Amino acid sequence: MEIRLTGWKGLAAGIAILAFLGYQFHAARASLDSAGREVVEQWLAAEYQRYHLSRTDLDDAQRAALLLAAADVDIVSLDARGKPESLAVRVEIEPGAAHPPGSPSIRYFRMEHSLLTGWHHRGRLRPWQYYLTLF
Repeated sequence: MEIRLTGWKGLAAGIAILAFLGYQFHAARASLDSAGREVVEQWLAAEYQRYHLSRTDLDDAQRAALLLAAADVDIVSLDARGKPESLAVRVEIEPGAAHPPGSPSIRYFRMEHSLLTGWHHRGRLRPWQYYLTLF
């Protein structure tokens, strides 16, 4: 069985494919709502806090101040690619007082969403993995 899409049928099929791809792209971006942003903020805050807790060059007052500052993560931009069930996420962070030195201000994560349990952080990505994620 051979399928040929020529003329208006081919044009209609092409438009349908482009519309589907556009919808997938839009759904991935729109699905990372405030709850997803909150999960990213919590993950980054915990990472900052782990760093400052492991430092031996601080006294208790300095450590307490940095731990409190670590809870305030300022996300400048949040971008996503992929399926709503499994997104590659690019996060740009405004470095604050608790931002670990040498830590990049742009991070890449893999996140998943479940209707029952919400958003989950599934690990880090390399930049090329984020940019190669299409669906």
